[in-house]
Amino acid sequence: IDRMKFSEELKKRLVNVRKLVFENDKRINEVSKRIAEHFSKDVKPSGFKALLVVSTRLAAIKYARELKKLLSEDEVEALVTYNESEEDPFILDYLKYLKQKYQKGLKSYEDVNEIIKNNFQFAENPKMLVVVNKLITGFDEKKIQTIYIDRFMNGYTLLQAIGRCNRRYEEKGKANGLVVDFVGIIDELKKA
Repeated sequence: IDRMKFSEELKKRLVNVRKLVFENDKRINEVSKRIAEHFSKDVKPSGFKALLVVSTRLAAIKYARELKKLLSEDEVEALVTYNESEEDPFILDYLKYLKQKYQKGLKSYEDVNEIIKNNFQFAENPKMLVVVNKLITGFDEKKIQTIYIDRFMNGYTLLQAIGRCNRRYEEKGKANGLVVDFVGIIDELKKA
């Protein structure tokens, strides 16, 4: 067996499985209902914010769209990297939406992301960001009380992601954060 060929084939299959599971509309709808219920009951009333960490850009946009329906249009936003030569119609549709919503001062997609990030930190909305890799390392915002995780993570990245919600906010009575795990990464947390 050619190991390089086998390794490449295995990577392709894993990507397909990841898409089949984590981009599945029915699963996203069900998980979104649970997130919206918890967020509305436990996070929003206390004035805190949340991150939802997912596996792909498409999953992030699907979650953002679904959560906007369940919560409100302004409370949720996807914060992902966009390509200038984007081809996915679902992602293109979301980009069109963002261009209309954030047309003031818009020079690039990164400008949109910067506006969203600043609004998350300094404005009332958005209250929840859906991310893939952005903000899970090196982003300190003590208003993040909950992190919902719907992707496989391990080691340093997992610890960094969890650390986003563990910033103390004594003025509001927050001593620690909450991690809500939708994929069963507790064993990875123990290892990390």
